[in-house]
Amino acid sequence: MDIYSAASGKSVEELETQCAGYNYGQFKSEVADAVIALLEPIQQRYNEYINNKDYLNEVLKKGAGAAQKVAYKTLAKAYRKAGFVERPR
Repeated sequence: MDIYSAASGKSVEELETQCAGYNYGQFKSEVADAVIALLEPIQQRYNEYINNKDYLNEVLKKGAGAAQKVAYKTLAKAYRKAGFVERPR
């Protein structure tokens, strides 16, 4: 019931009333439909991104550049505190 409630947005009490008299197979089917409906937009968005290699490469490049910038700052700070000569970039 908790999964069905989370996937459908209905309260457990509402679902208990709605599903009264359902057998396990009917209930399981209802829950599956609710979960599928919840995940469908996420799957569509995933497929849009995974099929756009240029976009993914651009995001990875930007992320790597940002990470490298932070890493160099952290490394330079560590070098200064340890008394080493700062590493050239």
